[in-house]
Amino acid sequence: MTVLQEIELNILKEVINLLDRNGLHYCAIGGTCLGAIRHNGFIPWDDDIDICMPRKDYEVFRTEVYKQLPEHLKKMDYDVSFSHNFVFFKVYDETTTLIEKNAMYSPDRITGVFVDIFPLDGVPNGTLSKKLWFLRYYMLRKMNDLVRFNDPPESIKQKIKKPFAKALLKVFRYNYFTDRFLKLASRYSAENCKVVHYNGYRPKDTLKHTHVRDYFYNQIEVPFETIKIKIPREYDRYLTEKYGDYMQLPPEDERGKWHNVVVSDMEKPCAYYKQKIAEYMKDNGMGYLVRM
Repeated sequence: MTVLQEIELNILKEVINLLDRNGLHYCAIGGTCLGAIRHNGFIPWDDDIDICMPRKDYEVFRTEVYKQLPEHLKKMDYDVSFSHNFVFFKVYDETTTLIEKNAMYSPDRITGVFVDIFPLDGVPNGTLSKKLWFLRYYMLRKMNDLVRFNDPPESIKQKIKKPFAKALLKVFRYNYFTDRFLKLASRYSAENCKVVHYNGYRPKDTLKHTHVRDYFYNQIEVPFETIKIKIPREYDRYLTEKYGDYMQLPPEDERGKWHNVVVSDMEKPCAYYKQKIAEYMKDNGMGYLVRM
């Protein structure tokens, strides 16, 4: 394991212990599930851990139970960060720093090493209902991104969207579209739908990443490095749907880190970098978009 992976594993261990104590359900997904089966732990070149939780349990954890985590572990979500446009949340170690490219101009969303936690929601069963739901889902996600996310100040995208975002924020609260999106996303309970998805992908990719509900409710425990984690009992079907021949290693040039990390510091707390970047932005007239 790398130092970063070791810290991630320690975070996951604390999260799992807390979820088990409170009777909350989770399931390892994506590369974390694949790593457990193919490597008995991390994919060697992977740089994150992903789990999902049914929306009901997810909200209990995100809003209340997370407070029981050890003091050095904090949450990052749309409630604590003006510019956090993601529709999932992170638990991170504040004694470390891990700055992704998308946080470089948003000090309030800078974190330490983290674990991603995604809500599991249902998808409408009917073809027409699904299309109409997705249209609203897509538009609300895009509006949420528009008013919350800061692109690089000098980028063409930022120069185009900034006037629109400022105009919207004169009329709507910064979390207006977030609230409406979350209401829509949680309308269909995963427990009552045949097909589910874990919220967090780019809006246009949402319908490409749906799976049978039972994958995430019928689970087994498997080794993951020095601990055990829960994964779908039918992991072979799930991983085949997601990755194809998942036991085949990808070509070396396709093995890499996915988070576009620009600062990785296991020694300094993220508060140090938050302050430095905030001061730089203030000195150069780069205020938070959502506070304009």
